[in-house]
Amino acid sequence: MDKFELRCWDGHAIPGERINSRDALYKCPVCEKTLFIQELPIAGAGSGLQKKMAFWEDVSRVLPVPFFQERISIGEGSTKLIASTANENGAAERIYFKDESQNPTRSYRDRAAALLVTHARILHCKEVFCASTGNMGASISAYTTRAGLVARIFSDKNIDIGKKAQIKTYGGLLFDSYPSMNDGMDDCLKQQIQDGGYQATAEFNPLSLFAQKTIAHEIVSDGIVPDEVYISIGNGGTLFSLWQGFNDLHASGIIPSMPRLIGASVSTDDPRISPLKESKYSQRDLMENALRECHGTKISISESEITAAISTLARTEGLFVEPATAVAHAALMKR
Repeated sequence: MDKFELRCWDGHAIPGERINSRDALYKCPVCEKTLFIQELPIAGAGSGLQKKMAFWEDVSRVLPVPFFQERISIGEGSTKLIASTANENGAAERIYFKDESQNPTRSYRDRAAALLVTHARILHCKEVFCASTGNMGASISAYTTRAGLVARIFSDKNIDIGKKAQIKTYGGLLFDSYPSMNDGMDDCLKQQIQDGGYQATAEFNPLSLFAQKTIAHEIVSDGIVPDEVYISIGNGGTLFSLWQGFNDLHASGIIPSMPRLIGASVSTDDPRISPLKESKYSQRDLMENALRECHGTKISISESEITAAISTLARTEGLFVEPATAVAHAALMKR
């Protein structure tokens, strides 16, 4: 019996077994909206979700047994919450930072890469295709190397030099001459279909959204039930994943209410900060629905506000972050 199905926000469902395809299955065949993995209730068994669960224990509640048996892991997940120094100074509210840089390649994308590369090995794929602006490409490159597979990473000419070096050092084959990420993603889809490899682009594989919701589970596992969560919007997928993770916990009675999610969007065309701003493959349809459900909102952030947030985090918290990460703290400062 399937423990999950693929579903769009309008409720059209596809059997979970369809995920065992090498092809990109990311749009509903009925309405063309973004698909996500929806857990199914098991009569008399509940969800199996508990307040404290490690990453693989969490995802194995839902995914088929081979995911756990064949798992490719470098120690992803179970990252720490860092309390703000403001909490020690009598602040009216307590602030915490979820430090995803504690993952193996220093990115939250390692959660998705672990599942995607594991799935590629289950399906006996030799090559893994991924379009990425940097973080996902580095994660996929690291995990494919671990699994003895080949990573083909598609990016645009604006890819960060550090991420470029990271991808190549892990052994990923990088194609970064595309004028835009839309072009890179188009070619990634085309070549993966032609060559028959595994599609691991975050926007093209629902397992990515599923993996990321474990971040919300871990926040509550650490004893924090937030009133608000601030996050960079990016392509919209991560915000939706957090909403889904908190919704799991609320539906299971583990938390009494849903936190309000605040999405930080960037009013800049700088590709270092907002590389997917004009992407035709974004998951923002899911994000918009999630924001409505939790009475969340979006806050627009300028480049100067991002710079100020980077400085504030470094000088008051001892945290040095990249611009895309600072967007969320800039939104908190702007309230």
